[in-house]
Amino acid sequence: MQDSVPGPVEVIQLSQKFLIVIVFSHQGISFMIDCFRACRERDDCFFLICGKGVNAYKIQTYIEQENPTHVKLLGNLPHDEYEDMVPACNVGLIFMDYRFTIPNFPSRLLSYLQARLPVLCCTDPNTDVGDVCADGGFGWKCLSNDVSAFCAAVDSACTADLRSMGAEGYQYLLKHYTAEKSFHIIMQDAKNVLCRNRKD
Repeated sequence: MQDSVPGPVEVIQLSQKFLIVIVFSHQGISFMIDCFRACRERDDCFFLICGKGVNAYKIQTYIEQENPTHVKLLGNLPHDEYEDMVPACNVGLIFMDYRFTIPNFPSRLLSYLQARLPVLCCTDPNTDVGDVCADGGFGWKCLSNDVSAFCAAVDSACTADLRSMGAEGYQYLLKHYTAEKSFHIIMQDAKNVLCRNRKD
């Protein structure tokens, strides 16, 4: 299988399906593959995997051995091509290893929100990124050891008002994650520290 961007014929074929994009990381690969297998009989969605990581060979091996028709590994894309492709998809997908014990917040969430994509988060129990997306009205969450919950989330995504959810996510991005907002948060924290030091 070639690591290439879908050509014109493929784009026409995929335009009839629900596109879910994944920015590749080394996290949760085994669970990711289990989810792909669980969705194998679906004909209404397609998973595009962008980028490469140290465990990309596991995805490549799965594709070569099982020949799924609903998954494509694109490999690394030039920035401009990636920026063009993501908004053409329907949902952004985040996989995180269930075994994580330290909360972390994946930066690829920001590129999904920038592209106005709702986000499906498969995470460990200790991070709140799934809660942020679900509670904010622009995504879904499941634990990254629950394939049935993932399939249910895909079901929900396929029937959701994606345009409205994407708009909610974009507004959340503007409100919480802009450089200006981050600057004000950092400055406020610095002022709080200074005030406490003066009192001491």
